[in-house]
Amino acid sequence: MKYVAFIVHVQATTAGVDAGTVGYDASFTDSNGNVYSHATAQYGASGQMPQVTLGAGQQASGIVVFEVSASVSGGVATFGDGTVFEALQ
Repeated sequence: MKYVAFIVHVQATTAGVDAGTVGYDASFTDSNGNVYSHATAQYGASGQMPQVTLGAGQQASGIVVFEVSASVSGGVATFGDGTVFEALQ
């Protein structure tokens, strides 16, 4: 197994957004179609997704980590439902 880490930036469009919940509402799909959810083991990754409630317009950043098979060489991260926030490439 190996780890894929994404830096996630969350900006609330309305008050009461839980940055931690939004950040972990993410999945990683490899090129073979296997879907991975976030890993609980962070192995020292600093700046994990903060557990903070944001007001309208406020922002937070953190790291979301996925544990994937050692053979994975690419894939796509999908965040949220598309109406709250989106991943920028």
